[in-house]
Amino acid sequence: MSIAFMSQRNSGFTFFEMLIVITVLFVIVTLIPMIMKQAINNVKFDVVSDQEVTVFFQYLARDMREAKQYELDGNAILLKKR
Repeated sequence: MSIAFMSQRNSGFTFFEMLIVITVLFVIVTLIPMIMKQAINNVKFDVVSDQEVTVFFQYLARDMREAKQYELDGNAILLKKR
């Protein structure tokens, strides 16, 4: 091997290396939508029953009656009992 051939050989990627990289990227990009679809289908949304809503408002009403002072802080209601 001559020195000119070796310096030319080490200057970049070969076609075969680029072909492998493109193939791997294609496989990954092809699998992502299938994985995302499976993940979305496996998500279970919690359904709140009417009984849970009723109990929540009963506790809220009781706490509001017992509170001595109310404060509104953005999206929250602060109840102070003392």
